[in-house]
Amino acid sequence: MTFLQQISWHFRDSMEGSAIMMVTVILLLLLSPAFIKMAKDRLALQRRNSTFMDQLAHTELSMAERKMVVRAIHEISPGNPDALLQDPRIFNRWVDGMPEIAQPSAALIEQLSHIRRVLYSDVYVVPPLRSTRDFQPNLFVNICLARGANVLQPSVLVELDDGQLTFRLTRKDSSYSYRPGDRLLLHVPHPEAMYIAPVSVISVSSDQRQITVSHAQAREFQVRQYREFWRVDLDMSIRFHVITRDGDPDPAHPGHHDGHILNLSGGGAALVCARELPRGVHLRFPLYLADRVLNPVVARVIESQNLPGEKCKAHLMFAGISPEERDQIIRSLFQWQRERLQQDLDLKHGNDLT
Repeated sequence: MTFLQQISWHFRDSMEGSAIMMVTVILLLLLSPAFIKMAKDRLALQRRNSTFMDQLAHTELSMAERKMVVRAIHEISPGNPDALLQDPRIFNRWVDGMPEIAQPSAALIEQLSHIRRVLYSDVYVVPPLRSTRDFQPNLFVNICLARGANVLQPSVLVELDDGQLTFRLTRKDSSYSYRPGDRLLLHVPHPEAMYIAPVSVISVSSDQRQITVSHAQAREFQVRQYREFWRVDLDMSIRFHVITRDGDPDPAHPGHHDGHILNLSGGGAALVCARELPRGVHLRFPLYLADRVLNPVVARVIESQNLPGEKCKAHLMFAGISPEERDQIIRSLFQWQRERLQQDLDLKHGNDLT
């Protein structure tokens, strides 16, 4: 065998070995759980798009406009849930700009406008804080250092004067001792958001449990709306128990109680029941999501009001909920929004049911 023949045989064997290795790697990738999940998600998306396109075939939309509607639905809602946190004017590029369609038809604008209303109809506008003088004793807040350690310390407002606020810490972080002059951030919960303002420590008790801070002006408060505070209206029946801070049944509210959740977010809920729920009490109940049940969920009443007919409406904020559980709630909210969007859009006749 000549030298050239030996090189040729060696090259062919190497190519066969590389081909076998490549096929093996491809098979392993195809059988990997991540690839299988990606393929399933892709197939589900194609099926959903196909369903929407079939329904849109009965409307007055052109093919390009049908694609625009499908793209809007999937980009704004299920494919990119964080887009809901952006300003609703994100739809301007769909309704006003229309980069792919020079002159959008009235039917297209109507469909996209309806999508916008469905997705944003349950967004609550958080009012600005008028004055910290509206605060009432027993208001639950969180405080943390403005710089350095940012551990949130739960506390309760015990005294309100013209120039200062006094809080008692319900749980003290032993890693830091507060001193007069420290700059703190005051976190005041609202049913739909969180108010945050800088304050200065005036005095601290010897046991580090009671802190007096400067009076924060209303204009200093910033409104923070995180994803977990965006709510979806619903009607969910639950059965709850009133518990103490230690998790034991509250003897002042024995037994279980029936209630209805009117709206839900990743941060809390609004509950209506036939029993008065004072601000500050804790509730424990199962939460029924789209595909699972979170049991138990603990929530604190941060606002309560009496309704006609001996009913009470309470705004709840979840306590001790894990990031994974919060994400499960948010995923269910977007799934319910998608289902509502698909039901409400009268795609067969191109009419707006709202």
